[in-house]
This record gives sequence, C-alpha cells and structure tokens, in this order.
Amino acid sequence: MNGTLVASLGELTDTVVGLLRTELPDERIVPIADADGVSDGEILVTLRSTEDEIRRALATGVRWVHVFGAGVDGVPLDLLGDVVVTCSRGASSVAISEFVLASMLAFEKQLPDVWLDEAPAQWGTVSLGQLAGRTLGLVGLGAIGIEVAKRALAFEMRVVGLRRRPGPA
Repeated sequence: MNGTLVASLGELTDTVVGLLRTELPDERIVPIADADGVSDGEILVTLRSTEDEIRRALATGVRWVHVFGAGVDGVPLDLLGDVVVTCSRGASSVAISEFVLASMLAFEKQLPDVWLDEAPAQWGTVSLGQLAGRTLGLVGLGAIGIEVAKRALAFEMRVVGLRRRPGPA
C-alpha cells in the first residue's frame, strides 16, 4: 500500500482493528481523530463517518474509502469527488442468512422452551411445528435476502420477495 490507512477506529471493534493490523503489519493505521498532519493517507476504512471525519480523511490524501457494511448510506458522496468508494456488500450474507434460518427454526421449534432439564412425565407431547410448506416473505433481495431465500427453499418453503427495482428472480 505504501501509505497510511486512516481508520474511524472508534466505531470498529477491537477484533476488526486487530485483523487489519494482522493482515497489514507493515502499514501505518491512524485513527481519524489523530490524522491531523498525516499527508500520505491512502485508504479510509469506516462503518460510518461524519462529514467532518470525511473532510479530515480527505485532507490526508485518502483516495479510497471503504465502508465496512452493506451500503454507503450516510456517506457524504458529494464530498468525495473522484475518490473510490467501496463497501462490504455480501461479505456476511451467508452467516447472516444462517442466523435468520436458525432464528426461524428456534421460533418454530419453540427453542429453548422445549429443552429438557429433567425427564417429562409424558414423552411426545411437544408440538414441533415445521417450516416446510410455510411462506417466507422477504423485503429486500440483496445479497442477504438471496442467501436467506436459498436456505428457505432448501427447507421446502414458499418464498415471496420484494425488491426496489424489477429484476430476475
């Protein structure tokens, strides 16, 4: 990279900062708050930054803004000019979709209510419910919505999705 990675570290978890430092051991990582006087900024990594933080990062020479999130909502794009802007859209879609299905299963199977602390007086009295044959409505068919739909279809659910713009299913 040969420059400084300017980071909005206050909003990034210690784990994320640790991963950045591990993956980029030779790079200088500077919090935006300490970026005054930095002239070799190259990348701003952030979850969300204020206009003031963006201005401060641009003053360091940042040419690339990466948002750790699925979109760039809230990023003052009008300030960025020809700076490259990227985001982590889809990076966690499988993990999040698995969590969605786990939550649906937990609700339908009444977990953890049916977990046993001791043997019941009568076995087989719990209604387990099922996802098969049920309808799942998804509002948004971005990376996460599509991954949820794939998993729901594997459970033989009917999937109905709504997206902002028309597109293939």
